[in-house]
Amino acid sequence: MLIKFLNRTLAKVTGKAPVRTILIVPFVLQIVGAVGLVGYLSFRNGQQAVNEVASHLRENISDRVKQYLNTYLATPHLINPINMEYIHANTYTTILLCAATLFVTTGIGILTARWITKTILQLNIAAKEIAKGEWNKTVEIKSSDEVSDLANSFDSMAAQLQASFTEVTALNETLAQSDRKFRAIFNQTFQLIGMVSIDGILLEANQTALDFGGLQREDVIGKLLWECYWWTISEATQTQLQDAIERARRGEFIRYEVEILGFENRVVSIDFSLKPIGDDNGNVEFLILEGRDITERKQARSFLAEYHHNLEAKVAERTAQLLVTNEQLKREIVERKQVEQALRESEERFREIAGTISQFFFVRSASSGQFHYVSPAYEKIWGRTCGSLYHDPKSWLETLHPDDHELVLDSLTEQFKGNSVKREYRIIRADGSIRWIAAEVSVVRDDAGQPLRFVGLAEDISDRKRAEAEIICSKDLLESIFNESTDAIFLVNAETLLITDCNRRAVELFEASSKDELLNIEGRTLQKESFTSEELESIVGDIVLHGFWSRELEYVTKKGKIFWGNLAVKEIYVAGQKIHLVRVTDITKRKQAELALQEREYRLRTLGDNLPNGMIYQLVHEPSGNTYFSYISAGIEHLLGVKPEAVMQDASILHNLIFEEDRLLCEELTEESRHNLSIFEMQMRKRTTQGNLQWSYLRSAPRRLEDGRTVWDGIEMDITNLKLAEKALQENALREQAIVHVLQRMRQTLDIETIFNSTTEELRQVLKCDRVAIYRLYPDWSGEFIAESVANGWVSLVTEQKKDPQLTKDALEDENCQIKALDIEDDLVKDTYLQDTKGGVYSQGASYRVIEDIYKARFAPCYINLLERFQAKAYIIVPIFCGRQLWGLLATYQNSNSRAWSEAEISIVVQIGTQLGIALQQAQLLEETQQQAVALKLALDELKRTQLQLIQAEKMSSLGQMIAGIAHEINNPVSFIYGNLTPARHYFQDLLSLVELYQQTYLNPPREIQQLTEEIDIDFLLEDWSKLMDSMEIGAERIGEIVRSLRNFSRLDEQELKPVDIHEGIDNTLLILQHRLRAEGASEAGRGSNLRPIIEVIKDYGQLPAVTCYAGQLNQVIMNLLNNAIDALENQPAPRVITIRTSVASCHGSVVNTNNQQPITNCIVIRIADNGSGMNEEVRKKVFDPFFTTKPVGSGTGLGLSISYQIIVEKHKGYISCVSALGQGTEFIVEIPVRQT
Repeated sequence: MLIKFLNRTLAKVTGKAPVRTILIVPFVLQIVGAVGLVGYLSFRNGQQAVNEVASHLRENISDRVKQYLNTYLATPHLINPINMEYIHANTYTTILLCAATLFVTTGIGILTARWITKTILQLNIAAKEIAKGEWNKTVEIKSSDEVSDLANSFDSMAAQLQASFTEVTALNETLAQSDRKFRAIFNQTFQLIGMVSIDGILLEANQTALDFGGLQREDVIGKLLWECYWWTISEATQTQLQDAIERARRGEFIRYEVEILGFENRVVSIDFSLKPIGDDNGNVEFLILEGRDITERKQARSFLAEYHHNLEAKVAERTAQLLVTNEQLKREIVERKQVEQALRESEERFREIAGTISQFFFVRSASSGQFHYVSPAYEKIWGRTCGSLYHDPKSWLETLHPDDHELVLDSLTEQFKGNSVKREYRIIRADGSIRWIAAEVSVVRDDAGQPLRFVGLAEDISDRKRAEAEIICSKDLLESIFNESTDAIFLVNAETLLITDCNRRAVELFEASSKDELLNIEGRTLQKESFTSEELESIVGDIVLHGFWSRELEYVTKKGKIFWGNLAVKEIYVAGQKIHLVRVTDITKRKQAELALQEREYRLRTLGDNLPNGMIYQLVHEPSGNTYFSYISAGIEHLLGVKPEAVMQDASILHNLIFEEDRLLCEELTEESRHNLSIFEMQMRKRTTQGNLQWSYLRSAPRRLEDGRTVWDGIEMDITNLKLAEKALQENALREQAIVHVLQRMRQTLDIETIFNSTTEELRQVLKCDRVAIYRLYPDWSGEFIAESVANGWVSLVTEQKKDPQLTKDALEDENCQIKALDIEDDLVKDTYLQDTKGGVYSQGASYRVIEDIYKARFAPCYINLLERFQAKAYIIVPIFCGRQLWGLLATYQNSNSRAWSEAEISIVVQIGTQLGIALQQAQLLEETQQQAVALKLALDELKRTQLQLIQAEKMSSLGQMIAGIAHEINNPVSFIYGNLTPARHYFQDLLSLVELYQQTYLNPPREIQQLTEEIDIDFLLEDWSKLMDSMEIGAERIGEIVRSLRNFSRLDEQELKPVDIHEGIDNTLLILQHRLRAEGASEAGRGSNLRPIIEVIKDYGQLPAVTCYAGQLNQVIMNLLNNAIDALENQPAPRVITIRTSVASCHGSVVNTNNQQPITNCIVIRIADNGSGMNEEVRKKVFDPFFTTKPVGSGTGLGLSISYQIIVEKHKGYISCVSALGQGTEFIVEIPVRQT
């Protein structure tokens, strides 16, 4: 009674019923309680099942997928308590009606709870089975109501979980395969590659680097790089490395050559580099180290220097030998005219000569085998005394190398048969050292033709043999000199003896039309007298036995020309295949020289009166000062073109032929020799009667006669060819030095522009020319100057052409011009000759083109006019090939005057052009490697995006299933309530009619009825009943709106593009988030400040058309942005405001039509702003990165904005951006096209 009294009193005063909820429990709370119980049990049991499924999945998938799944499970789902604000009840009813209603609803609630609870328990059991891995577990509900639909949704969710698990497993396998491929490429590269932290700790090293030092991964990974085995060669090397790492961590690219330790403490030279790798902000994250083994290359450089030094020494030594031999022959001629005393003196001089030469000279009896003479060089070469050889002529055989013993014995057999022999063999000295000996023995016969004695010459050729072995074994040297070698080189199949390859010199030497003419044929077919099968078999046996074979043969070219060649064969292995490396050296000139020398020696021995390219003379100086020639051999006529008789009559004839500078020196040396009786020796220049320059070498010994006269017996030799050879050697050394210097500059970088600039500058300095330029050819054979080095005083072609607009016109219209048009627009020099002929002679195989004087080259006047504009008087042009493709031209110009280009200069330019082609190939290889690295990174990024999309799809599917289940569970009881309101109104109206009829029939009811009527205040009850029913109807409609909002937000039935009302989606999202927007924590008295102030939402909606989009995904974006805005205001004091603006505007520039790539003009713009604390620029740049979050651990996944970015940009071809600053709040701007294409 007290409750009813208070209820009526408050209703009369306020018109509301704040405590009516207590009185409508029989009617409403039973239903709501049952629904709440069912929803709570469904949520708890479902959540437990999902957690058990996740626990099982963690044990079966990879760590990376596990992290993504845990991230998903940690994401708070949008499970919001349904806020039923006020469910009003009416107390104007009878106690009988209340009791009846209480009884009916209680019964219905019990039956409903039992019916729903049983189904939920079945779902709970099935979820636990799925968590244990039984993916085919389903729930069968035989009823056709909404609970059956929930069970079917549960079965569908289980099937989706199984499918998702299969896809995740496949993605994990794909990622593992990608990782294995990358590892294979990383470990199989021939370079030493590793990754180092900025603190110098080695993070990763490829297998090549580990094998290089004979190490295991655990020996080096995680250690400081300079403490690893490779770098422990010295403290200086370690300090240098530390300095390099310190510089690299500051962003500098480091590269230098250094010696490190290889396998078994082998010292190896490497080309070492450190490259810093930075993040998006430019900060260095780690360093990439790279090393190339350059030990063989450095050894090749050292060998070349030593080879040139030895060659110069050999030339000088050979010259001295010739001079000594000629001196000996001169003495022999004089000795024939002198008495026995002169013969003894000649023998003594011969012994002196033999003692001074480095070769071992000997004379041996053919009958007894005793040595008549042994030169002192025997002791130097063999390390034994000459006396031991006189005592025991066979003692030298003890020194033979075991492998060569049989070869030497065969040679001795041939020798004693009367045949001349020439052999190369090895000896072992007493100190254990091995020497190579080249021995040649000639036979001196008596008048009957029988062998009388053997005359031999043996030479220590160890240095030459060592050089030959190093040249043959050096791979890098073979590759660099193969095509540029002056010798013909063939590669022959060791089994079939067919030629498989040859160099350019072979084609030239054998006068073949092309390389193909020399391939797949036997080499013996090129010989004048081909080897027989037996000879070939013997040669192959010698090669197998000794590894090397050589002989001098006569060859016939393809055009029938005969020449002498030195054939050398070496057995080598390439890629495990045995082949013969064959070298053929053109020795025709040497053979001719040898024949001429033999002829001269024969004439000297027989006539003693003539020396080819030389003469013998006797000069006499009288005390009176008169000087004359008492004898001059006939060779002077050949040398200088004057008769010997004329010179003997007038010595001034010969004196006047000497160059003035050399004439003064000759007089000084002659006077010194006369005064001291010292040997006169001099090289001088003379001018022959034909006007030719001639270099002569003079050597004579003075003696003073009793009458006071001084007599010189001397020899003069023409050494012009030797001087020319010396000059050629100097030019060759200059060329090699220049090429090495340019190559060093080229190999200091892989940047092709830097290589071009440094190469043109270095080449111009080496050749001392006026201009060096590189001309690039394009696929249509047009071209462009891309690099140029020009001397002071000459203008740059490209710069001058840009300044002179007249040069954009045609040079001339002559059809004979090789360059018909010059157009400098966009820096292009159009060479129509090269374009019309597709590269001209250069693409047809020409290695160079040389013009010494453009005015003598018979060029068309128009071309001469063009060259004059280029300031060119002479030039060398060589092609640059990138592989087999003509890439461009290397041009060398002389502008000041004409120029006779030497062969050495031409060779330098040709070789530099070849090296530029190699540099281009290396640059292309580097570019391809970088492109592969980018492709791998893109593939990895794509895999991450695919995994992220899979996780998001699974999350949204689960969220949609859960929302659908909750919506169904709530919608059923609400439908019961809403559907029973109308019958309840009718029932109450019938009861009211009955009461009114009672009142009309019984005007004076009994006292008990009157008393009860007053107590229940029937008038108020009748009045408030309608309000109670209206309140219940409003509450039911409110619950229905919430359910519809949840369904609209999930949009499970709208997975395709369709027109959508954007404002409706925003309002539905705000309705779901209403619990986070309102104030909480007010005091009991209703006064004072709230613990969490209300968040005011200001909606500034524009007039928007229906937008074609994916509604569910767009709702997710709006939900993410609003949640972030609410999070930003979580700790903000009042006022807390979120502003939402919508409008139609022109699209951002990045919004384009994917079909035709044209900009889209009309877009709808959604702006969601808060007045929170904002963010700094560094954070703002990363807000759309996956897994980036500023929230505490467990409060955020970092996926929301990343997913929103993908939905807007990738799915809707729109644009999303963030505008924020510290203290000024944050605003997100979303643009999507009104129509999707």
